[in-house]
Amino acid sequence: MSELEDTMENPALTRLVEEVRDLPLTVSDVLANSSDVGAIKIALRLGEDRFYKYIQAFGFGQQTGIELPGETRGLAKPVSRWSKVSIGAISMGQEIGISPLQLVGMVSTIANDGVWVAPRIVATTAAAQRTPQTVVFQPAGERRVLSPITAAQMKQMMQGVVANGKWKQQPGRKIPPREIARIADMVVHFLRLPVAHEMMIG
Repeated sequence: MSELEDTMENPALTRLVEEVRDLPLTVSDVLANSSDVGAIKIALRLGEDRFYKYIQAFGFGQQTGIELPGETRGLAKPVSRWSKVSIGAISMGQEIGISPLQLVGMVSTIANDGVWVAPRIVATTAAAQRTPQTVVFQPAGERRVLSPITAAQMKQMMQGVVANGKWKQQPGRKIPPREIARIADMVVHFLRLPVAHEMMIG
C-alpha cells in the first residue's frame, strides 16, 4: 500500500489516486493542470507541521491588519484539529477558507520575491509632477516566506498556467491591456500590494 493510500482513508480520494497512479507529473504540471493528486502528493511530502507552517506564513487564518473594519481571519484549523484526510483535503482547497485580500497577499508574496508585505490603505494621492518625486512608504510588517529562487520558479510556473496549462488563454478571449492596467493600478493605489505582472490568480 502506498504512502498516499495509507494516509488518505477516503474512498473518493483513493479512487482518484488509482486513476493516475502511474501518471508522471512535475510540480509545473500539477499547477498547470490543477492536479488534485499532485497537490496531495506535494502536501504529503511536506508533512502536516511544515505544510501548516506555510499556511501561517502566507497569512491564512489570521487578519492582515489592514485599516478596514470587520476583516475576516478566514478558516485555517491548527494541525491538532486535523483528521486523517485533512492534509489531502486542504491541499485541494477544502477545509480551508481565505479572503480575497489574503489571496492577493499570497500572490503578491510570490511577485515580491518571496516576502509577504502587510497591505495598507493609501491616505492620499498626488497629481503627477514634471520631476521625479520621492515617496517614503513604511510597510506595516513584512516577513520572508519563500526564498528568492523559489519565488522566481513559482512565477514561471504560474505564467505557464495561462501559457500552456489547463487554463490556457484561448484566441479571441484576451484581456484588453487597458483592463490589465486598470486592475494593476487599483491594486497598487488602493491596497499598496506588490503587483504580479503576467500572472493568473485562480
